[in-house]
Amino acid sequence: MVGSVSEAKRALRREARALRVAHAGDASVSFLPALSALPAWPAARIVALYLPCGPWEPPTADISAAALAAGKKVCAPVWLPDRGCYGLAALGSGVPLRAGPMDVPEPDGGAPVPLDAPDLFLVPGLFFDSAGRRLGHGKGWIDRLLAGRRPGSAVVGLAFPWQISAAPLPSEPHDAAMDAVLLPDGPAAHPPAPRFQ
Repeated sequence: MVGSVSEAKRALRREARALRVAHAGDASVSFLPALSALPAWPAARIVALYLPCGPWEPPTADISAAALAAGKKVCAPVWLPDRGCYGLAALGSGVPLRAGPMDVPEPDGGAPVPLDAPDLFLVPGLFFDSAGRRLGHGKGWIDRLLAGRRPGSAVVGLAFPWQISAAPLPSEPHDAAMDAVLLPDGPAAHPPAPRFQ
């Protein structure tokens, strides 16, 4: 069964990579209004977000700026070579960025942030479905990072409309589920039942 799940995931990743070439440039939109409508946003004191790798990933710069302006602490994934995994580091004015492994942008010199500190995690994906399942690039980095989060913290996927799968996505036990999936204009058409208040 795992072999068929892995094969299905590989096929979907190929499809997503072809679609993102056709949709590059969508990154000028803002997810901030949709995010601001979620109860998890005003309640969050610490927000963990990703830094987009290209125009095919939903932008987060305005979200980061709004969070910092509201007095929230913002952090982003950073590669920890001594541990061979991602951790979190503070992101803010004065914290430069660098290209990490596979040219993923990350904070350069930001203070470490424990994985169980954020109240809200914003994550990208290749595809999401109505049950909150996420298909990533297949390395498991985000799933492993989310495995260290505190119970009760919210996990929200940001997606363009073309990233919402009408069919259920294949998943495995280690795949982290989203509490909500947001499009630029609001929740995905059939969002999962929120697991946060």
